[in-house]
Amino acid sequence: MARLFIPEEDIERIQKLINLGDKLTTDLVNALTESPPGIWGDKLAGYITENTEIEQNDAKDISRLIYSLSINKRFNQTTIDEFIDGLVIGVKKADEKIDLSEKLIKVIQQILSIESVIFTAKAAELELEREKAVSDFRIITDLRPIFDDDNPDIIKSFLIVHNLKIKYRDYSDTYESYFSVDEVVLQKLKDHIIRALNKSKRIKKGIGDINIINLDYE
Repeated sequence: MARLFIPEEDIERIQKLINLGDKLTTDLVNALTESPPGIWGDKLAGYITENTEIEQNDAKDISRLIYSLSINKRFNQTTIDEFIDGLVIGVKKADEKIDLSEKLIKVIQQILSIESVIFTAKAAELELEREKAVSDFRIITDLRPIFDDDNPDIIKSFLIVHNLKIKYRDYSDTYESYFSVDEVVLQKLKDHIIRALNKSKRIKKGIGDINIINLDYE
């Protein structure tokens, strides 16, 4: 396989993985092996911190590295061996000082072969392929003055204005849109959110022991 493009931040995270040492690396693999599917981002970092002696900042970087590598492998549609070959070439091309030892390569192979990591990466891939998937939103409330028609220096009253800012992903791109909403729409939005959350709870309860994936992204 041709070399993979490795982002600069992933090179730094790989170095952190190297710096863990044998004991913490083994603890990391064991913790990930026991981890439930569907925890990602800060939740995965918290899980790593709780189940190993890895420091919080390192756990955050390592969890992001796992996400990046597993999604990269899914998108490239390669076998684990082909992906590792491309990763080794890509890392050496990006930074010749980093030495991916056979032991570390085996660790990365182990991590990318863990069932919960594979399962969550599949869910993440499906999530990223959805059109217009909302990733964040914010409601901005403002007060607009209404001036007198005859005397523009006099403020007659004020208007409360709400703007709904929605950030969403459309496949690999990120966009932002703004919508003007009033209190009636805000109340409807609140009611629909509460109903959707209640439906989600009932569905989870009805399904029982089947794994439910709720991905968290930073």
